[in-house]
Amino acid sequence: MNRWNPEQLETLRRLYPDTPLDDIAEATGQTVAAVFKKARLLGLQRSPDYNPHAFYGRYSKKGKYSKQ
Repeated sequence: MNRWNPEQLETLRRLYPDTPLDDIAEATGQTVAAVFKKARLLGLQRSPDYNPHAFYGRYSKKGKYSKQ
């Protein structure tokens, strides 16, 4: 189990509101499960505008988080 250092925690807090978990995991060197668990423990929440499906092409709506 990798412990979270202060830099990783800052990255998590900064990215969590509007970044896919895969990208946060890569940026912090943690697993996706570890990112999800730590975000829950810290009480972090997603931005109201965040749409995770936009990253995977499930919606064609153009906007802040679309791939288009």
